Amino acid sequence: MSTVFSVSFILNKYFLRLPVSISKINVSEILYVHALGDYVTVYTFNGQHTVHITLSRIEMKLSRKKFCRVHRSHIIAIRHIDHIEEGTVFINHHAVPIGEQYRG
Repeated sequence: MSTVFSVSFILNKYFLRLPVSISKINVSEILYVHALGDYVTVYTFNGQHTVHITLSRIEMKLSRKKFCRVHRSHIIAIRHIDHIEEGTVFINHHAVPIGEQYRG
């Protein structure tokens, strides 16, 4: 897990400023995003990165056609959904809860 200081969004790529480097994440590689306070963890096929930013700010930067908020602390990539069971969406074999207010 990498702790980062800031995030930039340029041409469908996130650039994560790490303490000693910058890491690039293609938006198409994002599986889901999980928030805990003012930090989010971005899960990709190649691992995860923890970023100091709120989920609301990440949500504003992601396309609503490609990403969906399913819980107060989760945003998922629609194209990577494996299947949905009652109250849970599975993405790349990870279970992500669907909040009551996001069901419908």
